[in-house]
This record gives sequence, structure tokens and C-alpha cells, in this order.
Amino acid sequence: MIRSLKCKCLIHILKFSLRLCKYFFVAAAISFPLSSCGINHDSRLRISHSEWPGYEYLNFAVSKGFVPNSVIVPLTDQSEVVRAYLREEIDVIQLTTVDILDICSRQPERCPVVVLVLNESLGGDQVMSLTFNHLRDLSDKKIGVATSGFGPFVLEKALQSVDLSIDDVSIVPMLVSEMPQELSIGNVDAVVIYPPNSEKARSFGAKTIFDSSKIPGQILDVLAVSPTVYASRKKDVTEIISGWFKAHNYQINNASEALASIALSQGLTPNELKDVLNGLAFHITGEDQRDLLRVGGPVVENFRAVQKLMVQLNLVTPQVSSPKVSSDLLP
Repeated sequence: MIRSLKCKCLIHILKFSLRLCKYFFVAAAISFPLSSCGINHDSRLRISHSEWPGYEYLNFAVSKGFVPNSVIVPLTDQSEVVRAYLREEIDVIQLTTVDILDICSRQPERCPVVVLVLNESLGGDQVMSLTFNHLRDLSDKKIGVATSGFGPFVLEKALQSVDLSIDDVSIVPMLVSEMPQELSIGNVDAVVIYPPNSEKARSFGAKTIFDSSKIPGQILDVLAVSPTVYASRKKDVTEIISGWFKAHNYQINNASEALASIALSQGLTPNELKDVLNGLAFHITGEDQRDLLRVGGPVVENFRAVQKLMVQLNLVTPQVSSPKVSSDLLP
């Protein structure tokens, strides 16, 4: 989000945003006037932040001054992050490998470079329902999924475990932030959801009938940068990665403070956050990260597996290229 706008520019953009940005999500243009038209007069790198506890450590790192030349751009949903990156409003993105492949299929020339594994989901991503207790009960039912490729991906993985598929259910696309409300009033029978919104759904009685602990190693969240930034601002990207490590180390030595800050950002209590973090695995040593990001390593293999399923679901074409995966900028 650009903070150095002059009043004159702000008024000009607000006045003509509907006409100039008609086909580029005008609502977002009003919130981020210059960004929405692809203009960035701020030298700081723009890092996405959306609702998912695994993305909080960079937010925390920036707030503690560990990342001096970057700014956090808050967005509600991972699908919004995809759209913002495609509109060149963001330089550095925190997303699942599923969403990264979605970007590569839409704009191959801006396929981002993966430079860090943020976390592995081992229970955080869930299928939840108020009414049904088993995945088999979802046949012919309405399922709320995110508007990006991630929701269908997780749902297909879940349904495969009980010999069903997406063809056996009715997909209802929506923002993850809308899912608790839509589930509570019965507009959908189940949702593919993750914290903190999963905890909102749990508060009124929704229960988990599948989670990502059943598919270990298949849902990775990564930090990725635009190819231009990777080529021209390696020092700044290394600082961002270093800041992420510093945030985790800070939490180890100052657990109460760090957890309270992260919980507040996610709208959770510290105890709720602790429970949620049990469903995520973090790899916070340089050695672990180098192993994950190595040539032919776990991240590369993950992209191959994700691409195969996304092609089967017609979410991407067989020609889509996987992003470059690099450990070169690790501190």
C-alpha cells in the first residue's frame, strides 16, 4: 500500500478510477489508488499479507524493524493476493504452491521465483460442516471453496480419500472470510477453510471432517518474488528472508509477546493461536530450507504433484511451467 501519495494525485485517481480501472477491480483501486494502475513510487518492496497464521511472521518481522526496506500490503484472501500480484500491486507474495502455479498459468512472463518455504500445512487446512460428520455425506451437497485454485485442490484431495471427486459435489466459489457466515445460515453444506476463519466457524458448532494432516507434504506455503525483483533487488529480498528467520528466533526467546502480537493480528486468543499452530510445521534453519529448496528437492517435487492434479481438474493447462525454485538468497 503506497503511503507517500500526494493529495493532488490521490484526488485525481479517485476522480477517474471508475473510468480508467473499470476492468481492474475498482473496489481494490479505491483502497490502493496508485497500485491498482500498476504505479509504485515507493522504493520499499511490497509484501502480501492475508489471513493465515503462517503468514504472520513476516508481518511481525516488519513491525519489529527486522525488514527495513519493505512494507506489508494487507489483503483478506489468498485469491486477492493472486489478483494483486497479477496487477503488479505486490512484489513479494506469501501463497500456497497451488496459487503460485495459478499465477504462472495466467502470466508466464511474471511466474514468480520461490525463495523460502514459509510452512507446511499439517492440519490447518480443513473441510468443515455444521450438519455432516463424514466426507461421504457430502455427495450432491453444496461446498464453499475459495475463488482461486486452492479450494478445489484441497477439496479434491479430501474427496479422493473416500472415492469421491469434485464431480460429485456442487462447488460454490466465495471468499474464505465469507465462509463462516454462509455456513451458519445454511447457504452451503460444508466449506474448505483455514484459520482464523475456521475458528470462527468452530465457535458456532461447525466441526472438522477432514484436514491436511491426512495429506502430509502436499500443501506448502512459500515466499516468492517477481522475476524482476529477483534479478534486480537480491539484497532486499535476502533482508526479507533474514527478517523471517529473526521473527521465529524472537518468538523462541519472547514467546508471550510474539504470540500475543500474532494472535491479535489474526483475531484469535493466544491459546487459540497455539492450537492453530499445531497444524503447521515451520522449518526455521538454513540447513532445512536449503534441503527443501534444492534441485529436485521437496519443493520441486511438490510443484510437479500439484501441477498434475491441477491439470486433471482443468485449473491449468499441461503446458504451464513450474516456477524457478532457488536457495541462493538464503542468509
